[in-house]
Amino acid sequence: MISNASEGLGAGIAVCAALGIIATLQTVWRVVKSKDDKDNEPTWRRFFFLFSSLSLLYNVLLLTIAAFVYIGRPISWWLLLGFLLLPWIYVGWLGRLWLHPRLGVALGSVTGIGNIGIGVPSFTLLPIWGPVALWLLA
Repeated sequence: MISNASEGLGAGIAVCAALGIIATLQTVWRVVKSKDDKDNEPTWRRFFFLFSSLSLLYNVLLLTIAAFVYIGRPISWWLLLGFLLLPWIYVGWLGRLWLHPRLGVALGSVTGIGNIGIGVPSFTLLPIWGPVALWLLA
């Protein structure tokens, strides 16, 4: 049972990070398993595995921060908020790369599927429960 707000916040962040890891691993498994037309374009696979690796790294670090919040270790709340804002900056930067004349098409086609693990926790789940959890901490 959750006894205080920081445990609830830590548990919520851990669930989001775990769902991000699961979503990333599922897409990687499906891409590795499939023999699609994308095999003819090696840059697509390179970008996919690069984005999937970044997604896994982000979610593992998010899970670590969630564990620190849950057990009550002192962390800076600015670190947590900055880490939660990082995907928004990343996606904005990535959108600018779509304009690259040679790599833009490959980047645009792989951005959604390769970054699913960042999108699930950051753009879907956290905006729903994040403000309520921070309000409860205050």
